[in-house]
Amino acid sequence: MSAKRLLKRWPLPGFFIVILVVGLGAQAASAQSEADMLRELQRTDVVLLRAKRLVIDENCPSRRARDLLIQARDIQTQAWGAYGHGQHYRAMKGTKWARELAGEAIKIAQRWRFVAKKIHRTGELLDVAAELVRISQDPRATALMETALSQFERGKDALREGRIEQAFHMLKNANKLALDIIQMLRDEKGGEGRLVRELERTDRLIAKARPLIEENGDEKALVLLDRGLQTQIKAWEHYNERRYKVAYQLTTKARELVARALIIVEGPISPQRVIKAVAATDDLMARVRPVIMESQNQEAIDLFLTAGDHQDKAKASLVAERYKLVLAQTKIARRLVDKALQLAGGA
Repeated sequence: MSAKRLLKRWPLPGFFIVILVVGLGAQAASAQSEADMLRELQRTDVVLLRAKRLVIDENCPSRRARDLLIQARDIQTQAWGAYGHGQHYRAMKGTKWARELAGEAIKIAQRWRFVAKKIHRTGELLDVAAELVRISQDPRATALMETALSQFERGKDALREGRIEQAFHMLKNANKLALDIIQMLRDEKGGEGRLVRELERTDRLIAKARPLIEENGDEKALVLLDRGLQTQIKAWEHYNERRYKVAYQLTTKARELVARALIIVEGPISPQRVIKAVAATDDLMARVRPVIMESQNQEAIDLFLTAGDHQDKAKASLVAERYKLVLAQTKIARRLVDKALQLAGGA
């Protein structure tokens, strides 16, 4: 029998060899796939352990971080179960999802740790600022210090309640105010520049109010205007003689006298006028909020948040019927919003 006929008669051994090779290859690929799957599950277990340490062991107060961790654990348990039953696709999908959720929990916990450290640094800055304010007795620095301490306490409360981003912004505001106070009180030239702005502010009020008061002719208002003018002249004299503290007190007094004269001319502060002023600020903030908050300019966002704090104070004073204070706070809020809008490029 020829070799050719023999091959035609016995083809099966070659076929079996091919089947054997393919089968061995499939087994090897399956073993490799199972090893990869096992590594993915173990990798997620490591991430979960880290998340537990940061969220649970370090007592992160964020409810969202804890919920994410619990969800990640449940999904990982299901992934291990699917792996045990040979359902590798389901196991891979589940363990990757669990790892992603655990990663989000870790980011929240890390942010919390960062803000918690910021509390300590801000507290130290506020201690320095408070001592400088105590020594200087500067009225403006004292007012800034009160705002800084309020932001600091609210930031700590927010962090304890797990409102991490809110806490961060409040602590950042407190930190910035503390630095401003320190710079203002340590830098005499900076303090001088701020005093000049206060003096010029009084000059602008006088220039605006004088024609209105003189045209009205009310005797009491004219007397107050004259006293305000004389007081402002003295304020500039003390400034020129470098007696800055007295100059500040006098220009503030002058502004108060002229403002009282204006009230006589314009009439008393009515509830309707105050309510209208607060509503106008609310309307302004609602209109520009998207522009500022989406600008990615952090200074603009911080100013806008501070404006919101002043507007909240205005509304609280409105409930207490402290109308003068309402107008003062809502005016500050509008000024901060205007500045924030400029920084955000909206004006």
